[in-house]
Amino acid sequence: MLSNLKNKKKQLKKRLISERNQRMSHKTPLAVVILAAGKGTRMKSPLPKVMHTLAGRPMISLLIDQVKTLEPQKIIVVTAPDQHDLRELVAPCETVIQAQQLGTGDAVKSALPALDGFNGNVLILLGDEPFVPLNVLEEMAAHDHPSVMAIIPDSPYGLGRIVTDDYGSLDTIVEERDCSDEEREILVCNSGNFCIAASDLNRWLAALKNDNKQKEYYLTDIAKIAAGEGKKLDVFTIPIDHVWGVNDKIQLAEHEAILQKCCAKNLCGMV
Repeated sequence: MLSNLKNKKKQLKKRLISERNQRMSHKTPLAVVILAAGKGTRMKSPLPKVMHTLAGRPMISLLIDQVKTLEPQKIIVVTAPDQHDLRELVAPCETVIQAQQLGTGDAVKSALPALDGFNGNVLILLGDEPFVPLNVLEEMAAHDHPSVMAIIPDSPYGLGRIVTDDYGSLDTIVEERDCSDEEREILVCNSGNFCIAASDLNRWLAALKNDNKQKEYYLTDIAKIAAGEGKKLDVFTIPIDHVWGVNDKIQLAEHEAILQKCCAKNLCGMV
């Protein structure tokens, strides 16, 4: 079973390299929205999750440094009402407040007033994953179609699955708890990162429904809304060799180890 998964992963890597080489892109105005309002209760700390440090720096600061190299017109950080320290930390980036925790779709809605009048692509990132490959962000930001970043982890356990059509465009994103046996075998998973034209984003967010058990507005539902308009999202897929996202202190320690190893290689002139 394990060898079969490894072979599938190798085949996917080869196909992804070929697909990426065929992509056409051009310079487009860019805004970045970083979702950082999550309470991070599994961290068992009063400190906002994205303020926990890696190599001595808050993880959201590492992510902001990454996206600044894309030269966006604005960076907007979505925060919770009581996250005053976080708003001070990310200054001079613009901040907005998600009044209630009503899902990722609602979080992005909170940023819409700050995007008023903006005409370009909006890159939506999760604040708890600072190790997002810059080259993929550059491709998504310049791409002339809406897109989602997908990942191929060593284990897809716990992650939503990316379901594509015969052309590789996004059909839907299925959370693991809702997967059929066939969907559970899919190795390509949702990273939570999207890039969507501002004009489409406004319309699609307005169409989100909260008809689910949690009564929340999920950003992933945009996939179905876009497909209904004949604008399926393109999928930028990358293999990864680490846990995706920091949701507890074990995952924080894993990210710390990765960063320390990278820093040691840099000091030794290995990279």
